[in-house]
Amino acid sequence: TATAGSDYTAIAGGTLLTFAGTAGETQTATVQVTGDTVLEANETFTVALGTASNAAVTNSDASGLGTITNDDSASLAIGDRTLAEGNAGNTAFQFTVTLTGAVPGGFTVPVSSANGTATSGSDYTAIAGGTVLTFAGTAGETQTATVQVIGDTVLEANETFTVALGTASNAAVTNSDASGLGTITNDDTASIAIGDRTLAEGNAGNTAFQFTVTLTGAVPGGFTVPVSSANGTATSGSDYTAIAGGTVLTFAGTAGETQTATVQVIGDTVLEANETFTVALGAASNAAVTNSDASGLGTITNDDSASLAIGDRSLAEGNAGNTAFQFTVTLTGAVQGGFTVPVSSANGTASSGSDYTAIAGGTLLTFVGTAGETQTATVQVTGDVIAEADETFTVALGSPSTAGITLSDGSGLGTITNDDLSADIAVSVSDGRTELPTDFATVYVLTVSNSSALIDVAAVDIQQTLAAQLTAVSWTCSGTGGASCPASGSGAVAQTLPLPRGGVLTFLVTASVISGTAAGTPVATSVTATVVAPHSDPNPANNSATDTNTVLAQILLINGFE
Repeated sequence: TATAGSDYTAIAGGTLLTFAGTAGETQTATVQVTGDTVLEANETFTVALGTASNAAVTNSDASGLGTITNDDSASLAIGDRTLAEGNAGNTAFQFTVTLTGAVPGGFTVPVSSANGTATSGSDYTAIAGGTVLTFAGTAGETQTATVQVIGDTVLEANETFTVALGTASNAAVTNSDASGLGTITNDDTASIAIGDRTLAEGNAGNTAFQFTVTLTGAVPGGFTVPVSSANGTATSGSDYTAIAGGTVLTFAGTAGETQTATVQVIGDTVLEANETFTVALGAASNAAVTNSDASGLGTITNDDSASLAIGDRSLAEGNAGNTAFQFTVTLTGAVQGGFTVPVSSANGTASSGSDYTAIAGGTLLTFVGTAGETQTATVQVTGDVIAEADETFTVALGSPSTAGITLSDGSGLGTITNDDLSADIAVSVSDGRTELPTDFATVYVLTVSNSSALIDVAAVDIQQTLAAQLTAVSWTCSGTGGASCPASGSGAVAQTLPLPRGGVLTFLVTASVISGTAAGTPVATSVTATVVAPHSDPNPANNSATDTNTVLAQILLINGFE
């Protein structure tokens, strides 16, 4: 099967082997075989003996067979392939088969597929029987075996199948890797999320806190997921009943499906802060199902109430030292364990430091929590002798240390009432003249006023003194600014009257000089106003006034009139 010239060099014509004739003697006929790197079958040629020159020598075996054995190799290897399946249609999984070494004349190799965890027909389309890959035989050449994987939206574990190489048509071609692994990765998702839950606990019995767990995506065949509870600020046993160990939620696997984890919360009548616990999801039995929110927060809101109210306080300041303004703070409802509440003061028209001593920063009132309990916030008011308007300040309650306690009245008004009774009474009197003829009636304007802006005087004693030369005395009175008086009277004014702040009493006193009074006689009228206790007037200089006139000589006019 070997060919002279390409596979070996033929023995030249006329070539002889020469024997000496010794028994057992050997001689050698040599053929040069041509080496190559071509993978091929073993090949043969023959070397023949002709007729010996001594006719008596016969040929017991006249033909020698030369066999050229192949010493070149080639192999095939198929790679693995991993891809997502897709949600619809087909995805081509292409397995590359690589030739190492050259094979002149080429060859074919059968390929086939087989199930792993993937199933032909539902997960992929099997390679048709009798399928072969055809190689031209070039070193490094590749061919592709293709498997169509069927897309779906089913959440499932990754699945596998194999593609196998058979025996090449050239028996010298071996398989260095005859099996390719196809891995169909799941590209569908599903997740579960647990919601939060907030409810009032109730005053007795149990309140069911239902936590909704929602499935996003479908999971054929369903799955289970463990649930458990854990304390936050709430304590299992006293505030809620813990979920029993080993509890699971079972899902059929429908997209959008919900299941409920229930925790029984224990009702009470204790005013307390809102409390929390958590409900946690464990790992689903289907490992492809993830937890997008694995923890639900349960908030137990307090539904019991209590409130605080601070009262107002009104007192006189006093003339010296301090006066304690005690503000009563009353608790409505009971608070287990007690609590504290901050108190502070703030200026109104009164100023801290001069009118009162502010409550120190950080001051707290401490309650044991008994219904109807009272505590006292005290402010020291500074006494003085200054007449001033009533002044105010406030005492405010801050936020109690226990949540849920409201302030039905969070601000107490402190009113410092003025207890200084000083007024300013002023008197004036005048008839607008300096001289008076006898038998002439003049009118004196007498005013008494209270210029204080703060003090209403309960009684002012008004006394008028007239010169002896004055007769026929009468008066009228009017009041402004809230002052009032008798409408009229005779003789010198002698009245004790109230005079409010800003009030003015005006008396018009009519009097005549007695006939025969000597010319040049001084005629005087004076008025005093005395504030009656308990009020006082620290400025007495303007509490009296005098008007003096001189009597004129009588002149007889030509018509007989003076």
